[in-house]
Amino acid sequence: MKPTVTWVLLADTQSARIVMNTGPGKGFEGVAGKEFKAPPAAEFADIQGRGHSRQGPGRSAMQGTDPKVRATEIFAKTIADDLERSATKGAFDRLVLVAGPKMLSALRDALPKPVRDRVLSEVAKDLTKVRLEDLPDHLGEVLAA
Repeated sequence: MKPTVTWVLLADTQSARIVMNTGPGKGFEGVAGKEFKAPPAAEFADIQGRGHSRQGPGRSAMQGTDPKVRATEIFAKTIADDLERSATKGAFDRLVLVAGPKMLSALRDALPKPVRDRVLSEVAKDLTKVRLEDLPDHLGEVLAA
């Protein structure tokens, strides 16, 4: 019988990595090529633009965007796209999302349905710096690793 492969996404607004569990007592191991770094927020405009009115000579300011929020959204979309490609290939059966509240929200918005359907649980904690051998202590309620 094929083991159930559970991927755990550990993410914050700056970095992310995916680790894998293949069953109770098996612990976690890193997934090759599944480490992500966010683009610098400075790459995104923070000054609102101006638009011309459809009637008359007036101009109005466009709604401004926070470059950090925009960078987080783009980073979440990058991760979601990678997860979708991996899900399509059958690389994992279940997914656990572990991220701080802001990143978790951005990931929820970015995940396509095929990936959302595999989400087993969500944990609103930033565990990106936790060592692999210490993860079971933090995720014991969600996953028997």
